[in-house]
Amino acid sequence: MFNCLKKIIGVFLHSYALAICLCIAFLCSCHSKHNLTDNRDKTEPFITRAAFLADNHNTTEAFAYLDSVAALPWTNIIDEHRFLGLKYMIYFRTLRKPDSALIIADSLVYIAENKLPEDCLEEKAMSYFSKGDALFQLQQFNDAYLCYYKGKVIGKKSYSACLLSDYDYRMGMVLYKQNRFKEASSHFKDAFNNSASCTNTFISYYRKQEVLNNTGLCYQQIGANDSAIKYYDLAAEFIKANGNQFAGREMHNAIALAVIAGNKATAYKNEKNFARAIPLFKESIGINNKDYFDNNDAQICRIKLADIYLQMGYNDSAQLILQYSDSLIKKNNYSNKFVLQEWYGLMWRLHKTKGDNDVAYDYLTKHTMLKDSLQKIKAKIQALDAGQQIRMFETEFEIESLQKSNKLKNSLIIVAAFSLVLITAIVFLLFNIRKRNRRHIKSLRALNKTIGTNKIELEETLKKLETENRNKTNIFKILAHDLRSPIVSMTMLTDLLKTNTHEPEKLEMLNMMQTAGNNTLDLITEMLEAANPLPAGSSTALKRVELNSLIFTSVNLLKLKAAEKQQTLTLNITSDVITVNATEERLTRVINNLVNNAIKFSNSGTEIIVTLVKLNKNEAQVCIRDSGIGIPSSLKNTVFDMFTDAKRYGTNGEKAYGLGLAITKQIIEGFNGKIWFKSKAGKGTTFYFTLPLVK
Repeated sequence: MFNCLKKIIGVFLHSYALAICLCIAFLCSCHSKHNLTDNRDKTEPFITRAAFLADNHNTTEAFAYLDSVAALPWTNIIDEHRFLGLKYMIYFRTLRKPDSALIIADSLVYIAENKLPEDCLEEKAMSYFSKGDALFQLQQFNDAYLCYYKGKVIGKKSYSACLLSDYDYRMGMVLYKQNRFKEASSHFKDAFNNSASCTNTFISYYRKQEVLNNTGLCYQQIGANDSAIKYYDLAAEFIKANGNQFAGREMHNAIALAVIAGNKATAYKNEKNFARAIPLFKESIGINNKDYFDNNDAQICRIKLADIYLQMGYNDSAQLILQYSDSLIKKNNYSNKFVLQEWYGLMWRLHKTKGDNDVAYDYLTKHTMLKDSLQKIKAKIQALDAGQQIRMFETEFEIESLQKSNKLKNSLIIVAAFSLVLITAIVFLLFNIRKRNRRHIKSLRALNKTIGTNKIELEETLKKLETENRNKTNIFKILAHDLRSPIVSMTMLTDLLKTNTHEPEKLEMLNMMQTAGNNTLDLITEMLEAANPLPAGSSTALKRVELNSLIFTSVNLLKLKAAEKQQTLTLNITSDVITVNATEERLTRVINNLVNNAIKFSNSGTEIIVTLVKLNKNEAQVCIRDSGIGIPSSLKNTVFDMFTDAKRYGTNGEKAYGLGLAITKQIIEGFNGKIWFKSKAGKGTTFYFTLPLVK
């Protein structure tokens, strides 16, 4: 049962060229029911050329080539989406950088939602699938499931069984990683059946053999090795029967057959049928050990073959294989932790058999530590019930489907509007209660200083009020937290209603409701942040954070928002690696607050500059400079107050709550840093903060 998870992922990712084909397949499928020119014939040669460059490890040149093609005058938004799709594939499949791929995926989804023609349903669905894949790799599982479900909904709207096949394939992968092998096998079977409607391309053919192979892996994991072998044989027969129709794909077919042979050998190994397992392992290794083949799968098969030799008592043969594997691990800086874990375990057994107890103990220690580390990752994946999440999304979709009568639609609109107004009023009331209580406490403390004769009585009263305030604060936190779920549900419900509403007046009302809901969510988030400050000097939950990459990622994610106001975000980061003790979430919050304020209070067409420098050996400095409306002298002393009256509307009428800078100051001081600003009304503002470096 060793390492089947990596095996199933390896089948999916083993060839960059295969990934490029997938990119071309889903990015060139938009039907021409719109007035944009269909440039597929023009763009496909360019995409193929860029894919070739990336396939030969010239990714930088591939990116530059795509950018130059995108600048050609005849390209349109559909072409831009195709080029971005290829960039996503390079980051996700070739460079294995899911964080960078997620940035591209966000752009794909943004274009799909806001700029692509309505009939480009396949592009929209695959944009969500791509974002879901990146989120899943980053272990943001809930968001990944939501993206998968959105892709599925679009697939149903397009009546495309091929898109549903993509959805079933991904759900099969998720359930497999959660050790829910029976459910995973059902999804893989559905993916195979639905793929019958896909266009007969190499990628659809290759996906069919893959899901047959994956079904076999599921049966193998539950001990049904006979059924597993049956599906492995079906996959191999499918390749032999259909692979010849795709010229130039001989290498991919050979790789797939070798992987299947290794899987089949594993099933025989589980049954202790070593006579059949050994030649199949050797066959698989002989193919995938070649350059540009699936060397990772070859390494897995070598480890399993060594295990067989140890079980049979052929220690010398096992040692030769393990030594060869060790040389490859060191030569290629091998990073497959599952394989390393098994290699350590086999080396422990080998040296224990030879009586080298000290060496054996060392390998056992490494094996155990790596196993524990991998178990934590696996437990995190299994903690969330993907099926339950999807069922929740399906329930919401069923609600949308039932909105066929105007009477029901109008009733839901009225109920949702009333609830939203009521919740907003409650939040505002809680906010004012908290503000009023803080003023009362402050007044009582001042009064206590002047009235000495009533000192004891006033101190007791103050303690009671502080206790009451803490209780109310706790109630506020609970209410604010519990209010998020209904508001999120209502904003999602509003979004679903918009898809089936074509009356301008109702759409306008729904848009107003959605905007109000999003504003309320922002307010609740800021109030929760204000209610949960990090105490100054606290080291709880702090870890080493590389400030360079965090700022780079945060600023790049905000460039789209700046672009909406025709603003330019410029990033100047020192080449020195800056490491601080902090938490990524709160530090990202600081960057987002300061850059969002610069965007909000700057005019269109202006530049915002973010700079990171190393001041000395003890601290680093970040500054965010804009040329916006600036801060008047009368407001400067209250900018960092929690309930400041210095809040103003942005240059485009953006709303402010007066909490962001107060939260930012709390976070920076909680990290033992300092924050200040320089500003001139009408000329702009520069915010600075420093953080101590990790020594």
